[in-house]
Amino acid sequence: MKSLLLLLLMTCVVCVDSDLPHVLAQSGHIYLTRSLPGRLDCPTDANPSVTHVVWTKDDRTVDDTSAAGTDGRVRVSSKHGSLVFRPATAADSGLYTCTPYSRLGKGQPSAPIHLHVKGRHTAYIQSSVCFLEP
Repeated sequence: MKSLLLLLLMTCVVCVDSDLPHVLAQSGHIYLTRSLPGRLDCPTDANPSVTHVVWTKDDRTVDDTSAAGTDGRVRVSSKHGSLVFRPATAADSGLYTCTPYSRLGKGQPSAPIHLHVKGRHTAYIQSSVCFLEP
């Protein structure tokens, strides 16, 4: 009986909110240029480290397979948990949050991040003609 009680005490893990991963402060507004690559970062503090990050856009989960209409342009980076746009389009504008997870569980979601995709990246090719006089 003593060994069973000791085993139960040794396997009991207490997890408090301060042990869960949390998102560090970040800007509330991010601006990306349309047709260029960009990313949203989710800076976190966690011990143990973050295992993955879940992103939402306008209260809907974003992942590599369900990002509607993105044709694989939007990916969640497995290394840092960033949301990567290749390239960003006007349809990517919206209200985003990120939620970090560790082996201890789910952390609190970030404050809302307003993503604005504006402008246009255009490559100009200028041809010039040189005239030589005799």
